[in-house]
Amino acid sequence: MRRRIASKKRPKRKSDRWLVYCLCRGEMGFFLKRFPWTLCALLCLACAACHAELAPMPAVTDPFQRRGFNWGHLRLHPTVSTDFTLTDNSLRAENDTKTDVLMDSTAGMEMLFRPAEYISTQLTYEIGWHDYTRDTAKDFLSHKGIADVRMKNVFVRGLELSVFDTYQQTGNTGALENNLISFQRFASNVASIKAHYDFNRFSISGKYSHARIDYFSRVNSPFDYSAHSGDMEGAYQFIPTRLVLFGSYNITRVVRDSGIENFDTHTILAGARGTYGKLAFSLGSGYSRAMLLSGQDTEEGPSVISRITYAPHDRLLFSLDASRRFAASAQVGISQETDVKLAAAVRLTARGKIIADYTRNQSRRLEGADQVSFAYNCIFEYTLLRVATASASFSRSEREVSSGAGAFVINEGRIGFRLAW
Repeated sequence: MRRRIASKKRPKRKSDRWLVYCLCRGEMGFFLKRFPWTLCALLCLACAACHAELAPMPAVTDPFQRRGFNWGHLRLHPTVSTDFTLTDNSLRAENDTKTDVLMDSTAGMEMLFRPAEYISTQLTYEIGWHDYTRDTAKDFLSHKGIADVRMKNVFVRGLELSVFDTYQQTGNTGALENNLISFQRFASNVASIKAHYDFNRFSISGKYSHARIDYFSRVNSPFDYSAHSGDMEGAYQFIPTRLVLFGSYNITRVVRDSGIENFDTHTILAGARGTYGKLAFSLGSGYSRAMLLSGQDTEEGPSVISRITYAPHDRLLFSLDASRRFAASAQVGISQETDVKLAAAVRLTARGKIIADYTRNQSRRLEGADQVSFAYNCIFEYTLLRVATASASFSRSEREVSSGAGAFVINEGRIGFRLAW
């Protein structure tokens, strides 16, 4: 009995050279019977390779996440939204305030396309109609389009190319925007191309951007301008996946159509970005200098670009954004912009969350009145269905000026409904 049991023991496997020999001789039946799990593993690897080559769209696992409409490598996300905003100062006046209800109706489409593993394309377009129901201000139409194309491992491994363009046409600006003329129709376009290369722990990137502001009115056409910008950045992973040290240099030239007070800016930054536990940070500081091309005046000072996020719990998120830079003012000259935003998000349930933030924008101009705009905002969002979201918010915006007119106080309450597939 012992001999029979011993004779039924499974013989030992032979070497890998013998496996190749069996396959080459066509003895697949014997191979399937002898090594079934090995063949299954090879088939799984082959399927994974095929999927990596075809680069299908990633699956959606969150029950409340947008799923869209999928056709192979193409995914579409249509959106429709309607907002009603009650404002006590629709014209942003200092004394003669007027109450109105602004109805914003928008429809948009987002397209995600991945024809290959290393190529991704994102196209977004949104059209909106903004109606002041009491006609205290002029109704206007808005358009917004975004194109983003990214290609990885171009010619060599580690080289990534990105092409980005955003276009916006509207008849008004936000209450916190200090460097654009309110209640005037204009179009803005920002196009950029960027190359990024990674080699071991080192990385280097270069970027060129072109921005254009174009007012439709002849009265404001002298304030149109173009901005050409070039960026260079070098980085080193001091602690891989946790701490990156970087340094950057930026040069920007602003050219107005009127030819008055064109200027250059030069900015040098150094800093670090990374994560520490539940804290994520990107801190950069340096020095910036703005010079008129006529050589009449020069402005310089410290420059900062920083962002900090902290998530102590999966239901809590805090963030801080701060920046200081030189930019083109609303009409002529140079403006030193100092912006700070502090936000907190609390997820009450799986469907509802509250977001509160404080924003402060300061514009110190070489010519004209200085402006300080700040706002308090609180939003409650609730997901009704996977594609439907309702929201309610209250905000208070204020602006102070050093001289002349332009100061205002606005209190607004808003309710909104959004469908997003």
